[in-house]
Amino acid sequence: RFGARSVTPIAADALEAVATLPDPDRVFIGGSGGRLEPLLEAVRLRLRPGGRVVLTAVTLDTLHRARSFWKRRGWPSAVTQIQVSRSTAIGDSERLEALNPVFIVEAWPEPRPVGADSDSDSDSDTDTGGDTDVREDEPGRVD
Repeated sequence: RFGARSVTPIAADALEAVATLPDPDRVFIGGSGGRLEPLLEAVRLRLRPGGRVVLTAVTLDTLHRARSFWKRRGWPSAVTQIQVSRSTAIGDSERLEALNPVFIVEAWPEPRPVGADSDSDSDSDTDTGGDTDVREDEPGRVD
């Protein structure tokens, strides 16, 4: 369903690791160490056709910076907010105590129409050959 045929977690500095790994189909970013834009740019330049970038943000600043980054480059993005609550005792009962929300930002390059000229930003000579399937049941999802 998610197109993750094999997942390889990498425990390394993200900017250094991106330069040494093969071009990815999917990238999950769980933190940027204050270097969000350089990391997103490095990933953007290496992402294979039809790929996805997913990152988490816990601050409104990070959310804004990520969305602005993708918008400036013409990439669609979508945001999902998740909220977790934990039970905590209150007298003889329990209540749910809300934790801070987490934003999940997903971005993807627009699928190129079949036969379209490659854009000047692309370093890839790979043609998707029309194999890109845009899912109508999930806006923004490309398989």
